[in-house]
This record gives sequence, C-alpha cells and structure tokens, in this order.
Amino acid sequence: MASAHDHTIGSFFKGTEDEHGIDTAGTWNTDDLYIRRIAQTAASSKVCSGVTAPVTAECHDLWSEFFLCFYRHIASTSAIICLLEKPCRSIAPDGQVGQSALAYNKIEVPQGGEYTLVLNDGTKVHLNSMSSLRFPLTFEAGKREVELAGEAYFEVSANKNKPFYVHTSKGEIKVLGTHFNLEAYSNADVFKTSLFEGKVRVRVKGNNIYLKPDQMVCYHKNGKIHLETIHDYDQFRWREGLICIKSAKLKDIMKTFTKYFGDSIVIQNKEVEHYKYTGKFRQSRGVINALRLLQKDAPFTIEQDEDKQIIYIK
Repeated sequence: MASAHDHTIGSFFKGTEDEHGIDTAGTWNTDDLYIRRIAQTAASSKVCSGVTAPVTAECHDLWSEFFLCFYRHIASTSAIICLLEKPCRSIAPDGQVGQSALAYNKIEVPQGGEYTLVLNDGTKVHLNSMSSLRFPLTFEAGKREVELAGEAYFEVSANKNKPFYVHTSKGEIKVLGTHFNLEAYSNADVFKTSLFEGKVRVRVKGNNIYLKPDQMVCYHKNGKIHLETIHDYDQFRWREGLICIKSAKLKDIMKTFTKYFGDSIVIQNKEVEHYKYTGKFRQSRGVINALRLLQKDAPFTIEQDEDKQIIYIK
C-alpha cells in the first residue's frame, strides 16, 4: 500500500515540491523519515551535476523513476543503497544536454536479509543474504552490464540486440533473455551458474561454457569445471524464504544458518558436528525454531550469551 507521503516525495522528484515541503509534510513514520533523508541528500548534493535549481524535468524524471520504484522496498528491508557516482546529465548554457559518467548504485544485503529489485530494462533481480549488486540507473545504448558479489536469481528481460552481462570476481555471464541463478561469493570455493530458461554463456579463466535449461556449471577453486544436470531444485528455494538442507553435516548447517539468520553459532559439543540432516526450514520462524527441529535428532542443548548475539551448541 502506498505511503501517505508518496505524493509529496514524488512531487519533490518531479520538481513540483521543494525541500521545505518535504520537511513540513506532516508526521513522518520511521520508514518515511529514511526516504526524507534521501530526498534532502539528493537536494543538497545537487545530484544532477552541473544543473542549478530548479533542476530540469529530465533529471527529475531520472531520479523520480528510480526512487519511486525502490524507496518502499529499501525502507522495509535492511538492504543498503549507496550512490557511487553522480548522474550523467548536465545542461549547458546553450540548452544542450551533456553526457558524462553513468550514475551507478550499489545494493548490499546483510546476513539474514534478502532483496528484490527491478532494473531500468525490466530485469528482475533477487539478491540473497550477504550479496551486493552494482548497477547503472539507466543502461547505455546497446549495453546492459551489472556487477555481482554473492548470490542472485536473475529474470532477464529479453532483448537480442542488447545482451545482458553479469560480472563477478570469478567469471562473467552473458545472456539475452533468461532465468538463471548465479552464486559467486568471493570467499567460496565454488562459482556456480544454474540455468532454468533460455541460454547463457559462462566465461571463466578463458573458458566459454554454454548452458541449456536445467544445467549447472561449477567452477572450482582448483581450476576444475564441472557441468551437470540439475535434479535438486530445493537449493534455489531461498527466494521463497526456505532453507533446504540435503544430507548435510551439522557443522555445515550452522554455517548456512549464520548466512541466512545472521546469528553467530558456536558448536562446543564436538560429538554432534558430523550428524547429517535433510529437511526444510522457514527463515521467517527464526534460528531458534530451526535449532529446536534439529534437536529432535541429535543430543545437544542451546544456550545464548547475555546479549543474544552468540548461540552455543552444547
């Protein structure tokens, strides 16, 4: 449901409301206060480089499109947005529109979080816990490129004349229009790309691998490349808020729980480290609920420190 202040914020970015109007638009709740700060920062930093107030309609439209699409999602999650560069448009004295560096944003999702956004071309991106995406506010002609660290599920808007590239520290993905999952955590031993629809090219260390639907390619830290057919789709259900475990040791499950719940877990009972489990856990129910379910099959107890920041398995 739209906020009571959607109209005020929208008017600001369209140029029909000034910063004073943002400040005096009644009582702001916590979420909207965050967006008000964005609006004030945008105004004070002259986000459209080279343009003095009143800012041009073209520049306002650029920011209006971005903020009105995303501000409600930002406020309701713990994702962080960082403006990396100023927008590209400026107006010269003769009225000509100038072009400089693209305006980029970066979304970072902390432990235990998830985030979904729609890019300028209509591509939908689901970001997993401990992941980040750097992307331009608008894509250049003939070019769509983003940078990913972590894991994301992409639903790429089809455009055969404008390929979509995902750059990571471990490899590059080229697509035209497709659905795929990409796992590229910098500290992981494996770089994985899984395809569900369409066609992608995975490029790692000079090797080009073309995937068909229901195929996954894994590039291992030791340089080995493994292509396989996907049989277990539960591993991709993190987008539904489900943590799916299949024949995993307790010590590895605790690493997964830390990733999704954000809690630090210490196993002091070494006898249960190698217990294996298969099952599904609803992330919304919390880490303690998940541990209680595991307790039914293994002899351990749960304790927390005074600040409830660390969980001990005893």
